[in-house]
Amino acid sequence: MIAPRTALLLWTAFVLVPMAGWLTVAPGPVPVLIILAGVCAVVWDAVRSREALAYMNTIVPGTVRLARQRSDRIVIRLAGKSDQAGTIRVGCAFPEELGVRHDIRTVHLRPGQREGRVEWNVYPLERGRYRLDACHLETPSRWRFWNVRRTVPVALDILVYPGLLSERRRVPALFMRRGFVGIQHQRRFGKGREFEQLRDYQPGDSLEDIHWKATAKRGHPVTKMFQIERTQEVYVAIDASRLSGRRIASKRVDAEHEAEDAYATEPLVERYVNSALLLGRAAEMQGDLFGLITFSDRLLSFVRARRGHGHYRACLDAVCRLQPQPVAPDFGEVCSFIRHQLRRRALIIVLTQLDDPVLAESVVRDLELIRRQHLVAVCMPAPPLIRPLFSEAQDVDRPEDLYAALGGHLRWRRLREISDALQKKGIGFLLTPDDSMLASLVTHYLNIKQRQML
Repeated sequence: MIAPRTALLLWTAFVLVPMAGWLTVAPGPVPVLIILAGVCAVVWDAVRSREALAYMNTIVPGTVRLARQRSDRIVIRLAGKSDQAGTIRVGCAFPEELGVRHDIRTVHLRPGQREGRVEWNVYPLERGRYRLDACHLETPSRWRFWNVRRTVPVALDILVYPGLLSERRRVPALFMRRGFVGIQHQRRFGKGREFEQLRDYQPGDSLEDIHWKATAKRGHPVTKMFQIERTQEVYVAIDASRLSGRRIASKRVDAEHEAEDAYATEPLVERYVNSALLLGRAAEMQGDLFGLITFSDRLLSFVRARRGHGHYRACLDAVCRLQPQPVAPDFGEVCSFIRHQLRRRALIIVLTQLDDPVLAESVVRDLELIRRQHLVAVCMPAPPLIRPLFSEAQDVDRPEDLYAALGGHLRWRRLREISDALQKKGIGFLLTPDDSMLASLVTHYLNIKQRQML
């Protein structure tokens, strides 16, 4: 494909049109020869240059992995078989979510150079999986009358993972403790739950630890010994229903994009995803296995608890395209799935919103299916206005401020009733500000590890 350049338009305006006017007023051989020579030059330039990009190909990586709200770059290489020097413009239709400010790049090939390299600076604004199907090339013809264009098909998958840097900065020092490397940093309470061996009874042993069958067989008291469980399973269930689409304030990492106001807030599901992945890192540091469950009105994904770099990549892929859906969550289906799939006792943390009364009743009812087999906790990030009345110094200058404070108190009172109902069933409830949710989750998990509640 070819397109006229500015030089061709200028030649037509300042040469062809005046010569055509001269030929009309005073016919003669001079304007005819000039017009024919110009037309032949333009046609010859188009014929000779139409294959200028025929042997030019693009080399792209199969998959590019980026982090949300982190500056990075995408590199595409050009490779050709011709030694002809020239200037090539490269354009790609990147999705708007990648934050590419300039879609067109220019590369200059020197004589004898058969490869070029173009880069695009990207600043992904949203998680997800994007695909680039075509790359557009353009180069001027030899006599600069035409632009020769070609579309090269490519297959480039761009995966935007959650940006965890800003969340990790909020993690307390407990996140860096390694309880099973070298000296044990955390004191463990209790005797452990995992059976180790049998030994003869000693004064002071509890009667509940006596192994009665072995005692009857040997003829003297025998005591069971237990050890601390080294590897336990931790699962985080992320609610991706309509309530997870609420916008909350976000803190940027890249100072270059601080002035942009369009993405000054982010969906609540982003905080869920970041907290879940970093909690998985903390569990791996403690020697535990980490799993992930995502759901809305149905089960979306399930990653069984494991550890290692490959497992962490599987968790990233599971939440890469997780977006809030305009549906109500179905906790009954998720709890039924957990009951049938997870045979081993595990810590299950549910990240959801319970300020909807109907939804709160269903959560209390459906968690009955798994609370006896597993240790369950519900974590809810509280909006800033949900707090007890007069708990903080508040500036009440208008009647609207007083009504807002009363409304926040009533919602907080309702959540306290839900918390009491959950705790009566042995289910933990964490109501934390959205900016400190990760710290509360890590602290709650380490307290469970310390007290051997699993």
